[in-house]
Amino acid sequence: MKRNLTVFLTFCLFLAGGWIPVQAQHDRPPEFNPPPAPAFKPEIEALRTAQQLFVASDSQYLHTMDVVNALRKNADFKATGLGITDDDKQADLVMIIQRLKFTTHFSYVVMAPKIRRVVASGGVNSVFGTASGKIARNFSKQLKAARDLPAPKPLGAPTGRTRDQDYTPTAPSSN
Repeated sequence: MKRNLTVFLTFCLFLAGGWIPVQAQHDRPPEFNPPPAPAFKPEIEALRTAQQLFVASDSQYLHTMDVVNALRKNADFKATGLGITDDDKQADLVMIIQRLKFTTHFSYVVMAPKIRRVVASGGVNSVFGTASGKIARNFSKQLKAARDLPAPKPLGAPTGRTRDQDYTPTAPSSN
């Protein structure tokens, strides 16, 4: 009885066209194919292409100008060519610095307003040095790492390796 019901339901599904949409997916014209995935994640791309940074400190113990001056003194930050602006509307990146109450721990978050995502973050402790210098050093490392990534190759570009170069057999060791 169950077998007859299964056969009957399968036949009804076939008549109703249950398999037609699956077959139609393969017959779609090429303009319906999804676009290729971007070369980098949007967060990394925002760090790579940013031109202006806005810095704001929510702590009374660490002033915004201290962080700005520390960033301007940092060699890695200078090498990236990222400018610092006083207008948050012009900024490609916005850095917000906060301090946990009753601690010496400062955390920072860097956001890209255009994509509304966090692109970098970190935390420093100001016990053995200035927090502004440590924040500048940590963010500069993150920024430099994102900007030093090699440029993405177009899809389908040759990699320069052959199939034989991927696998190199080793001779068996004789004992």
